[in-house]
Amino acid sequence: MRFCLLLMLSVFTLACGKTAKVPANTTPEEPDTKAPVVRPKTDFEYLGVYLWPSWSREIQRDYDYWKACGYNTVSILIAGEIATEELLTVYHARMRDAQHAGFKVEIVVFSNMGPNGQGFDPRDAVLMEKRLKDIELIVTRMAAADVITLFAGDPGGTPVKLGEAGVDHFMDMVMTVKEIVQRKAPKALYNVNTWAIAHWDDVHISPFTVEFWDKETSFSRKLLANSKWAADIGMIYPMHNYYRSLALNEYVKAGKTPDLFPAQADVDALEGRGVQRQWAWPYFLIDEVDDGYTGYLVGTHYTQSEARYIGDVARKARGLKLNGMIVNTSIDKDGIQTEALNVYAMGRFSQDASLTAEKVIAEFAGFVADSKTAPVLAKVLRFVENHSTWEASMPQAHRLAPFTDVYPNPQAALEALATVQANVKPAFPLPFAPRGFLERVKARLLAIK
Repeated sequence: MRFCLLLMLSVFTLACGKTAKVPANTTPEEPDTKAPVVRPKTDFEYLGVYLWPSWSREIQRDYDYWKACGYNTVSILIAGEIATEELLTVYHARMRDAQHAGFKVEIVVFSNMGPNGQGFDPRDAVLMEKRLKDIELIVTRMAAADVITLFAGDPGGTPVKLGEAGVDHFMDMVMTVKEIVQRKAPKALYNVNTWAIAHWDDVHISPFTVEFWDKETSFSRKLLANSKWAADIGMIYPMHNYYRSLALNEYVKAGKTPDLFPAQADVDALEGRGVQRQWAWPYFLIDEVDDGYTGYLVGTHYTQSEARYIGDVARKARGLKLNGMIVNTSIDKDGIQTEALNVYAMGRFSQDASLTAEKVIAEFAGFVADSKTAPVLAKVLRFVENHSTWEASMPQAHRLAPFTDVYPNPQAALEALATVQANVKPAFPLPFAPRGFLERVKARLLAIK
């Protein structure tokens, strides 16, 4: 299955949000031990996990793990076509849970999503009024949030072609929602994420074209140049042209070099205007949902490793002097962190610019395996990374150098994995029992085989 953008599945999964409920947690893979949780300092003022609507509500072990990895922010998408009190009661509980666990909470709100779950012509005053009332209800109910972010598209945008005028219509919505936030949630900070802003020209522009990615960049720059953009509006950059395999593949096929956005000049210009929050949002990299991904709803979500690419995007965001990093994580139907290694890797690379991917993987392997067999597990995980679906989807010209010290084939890696002994007392609050993680690594190797 090919994933164009991140939110199609989430909207479908919640069945428009009208009857969304939090399912009971099932936790068959409980960690064997608990360790003291200390949140290390990171180079990003905001280091957050983005929680698109998941099968299970977050529990203490999730918070403990994120905190120990260095995260201080939980980002929650409000999905659903219509915001109801029933739906918002669920989200309010998740927000309070995270805040009580010591996290800042960012609430993410769709822009002009209509009653059919798609964007509508922003010049339609009736539909816009309905959507703004819906957003006002969300902001009012979630007023205790630390940050509220307006999401440009997917869903959102216009079904009729507006060209660059669409950017001005989006800016009008940005300012109206800002006023709602100031009035209904005066303590909350306000951000804008320009994800899929190209669809404010026309929702029919396909992400499988260079036009889409070029327009995301040009429309974002046009938005930021608008004189209405004030110092109290934070900016979140999707970073697609820096890291995303789907975007990079389209540029390679078109024989073009991607225009990196943001460039340092973009960041510096906003900083010069007093904008204090500029965040990176490399959504797909942690959870590897992009071309070639096998999907969430087909059995076990296989364990992955993208440590080289995670370290690369963290270094680029740090080099641009961005002060926030939000990454996707997910919790599967059993309440288990699905991409724990990648989540750990981003935390570590956000703390220490000098780390190597080999070092990060070795650290994580030491939590899962005993001291004698941890080096074996680390070598297995490096093999997995060399054969990840993210690696396979990345065009050759943009691939990072693979690990060289790995097993020659999946069978050799499986035989090595069979010798690994689980760490019975991990010195880190893992969100699963080590033995359960080893089973997921085995499933990943069998899939590669």
